[in-house]
Amino acid sequence: MRVVHFSISTLAGVPIRLVQALRRHTDIEVSLVDLERWSTFTHDVVFAEERERAIELAEKADIIHLHNYLDRASNQFAPIDFAELEKRGKRLVRHFVSHPATVARRM
Repeated sequence: MRVVHFSISTLAGVPIRLVQALRRHTDIEVSLVDLERWSTFTHDVVFAEERERAIELAEKADIIHLHNYLDRASNQFAPIDFAELEKRGKRLVRHFVSHPATVARRM
């Protein structure tokens, strides 16, 4: 199984820590694509620096895990189209690290 996480903020390190835990304790092929590089936490794939790799990971994923402010209509990782990937059989998971009301206000 291949899972790729997408995040547009550090979210207190939750995305990278979740990916690291899955790598350490499961056989799941898992990656994190951060929109850009931030200095607080480590990175796996940075979209702004490795766009083609991020696109390839999304295309090969069985599950796409979207963190906080992302949903199937997001275009922040364009040309990746989450809604189209879902139509092609990819499973989408939305993970709210923040309270849903906080996410709703921002979106």
